[in-house]
Amino acid sequence: MYVQSILNQDMGWHDGQQTSLNTRLAIDTANITEGLGEKTGMIIESLCSGLTGLIIALVKSWKLALVMLACFPLMGAAGVTMLLALKKATTKSQSVYASAGAIAEQALAAIRTVSAFSLQARFTKRYDEKLSEAFDADCAKGTTIGEIATIKTFMCH
Repeated sequence: MYVQSILNQDMGWHDGQQTSLNTRLAIDTANITEGLGEKTGMIIESLCSGLTGLIIALVKSWKLALVMLACFPLMGAAGVTMLLALKKATTKSQSVYASAGAIAEQALAAIRTVSAFSLQARFTKRYDEKLSEAFDADCAKGTTIGEIATIKTFMCH
């Protein structure tokens, strides 16, 4: 369906794309596969474990379980914050990788011109700069996830 909608676009739409369509498709496909893969099973397992634990806690010691339930809104807020930060960081990283892919695609599409004018170093430098930006974006994403996960873990204990 995703590819079909891209193929049904006017030719002018494709001319207006500043990022590499191939890179964007590859990244989006990997993200969909990652989202529908083992993470779905892990989410279902976590929900079932949490619900079972809550039922057992309410049966064994309902007063303590109610005190623990007071932490749920805080943990939920931390989870939503983590998802929003992850979405923002992933979007930025994806954009930078698409720009790097566009540079590589330009160089390969005009390989004769690049070779004739000895532009390999220039394209390599531009590509490396974009990859450096992507690395920085991915490091920031990892740091953000780590910080929020630490806060969430601290709230649980």
